[in-house]
Amino acid sequence: MNTENETNSLPTHVAVCQERYKSLESRLARIEKILWWWGTMIITGLVGIIIKLTFISGG
Repeated sequence: MNTENETNSLPTHVAVCQERYKSLESRLARIEKILWWWGTMIITGLVGIIIKLTFISGG
């Protein structure tokens, strides 16, 4: 490939990569939200169990 062809295809390459990274970023954001939600639910549930066990054994 000569320099002229590389120079002409560079904007196309940049645009394609930009779209790929946008897609990847949105997928990662969705996964991150799901992980935060699951983590919050697990911690909340464990705290609830600990509180329940504390009142049962102490009351």
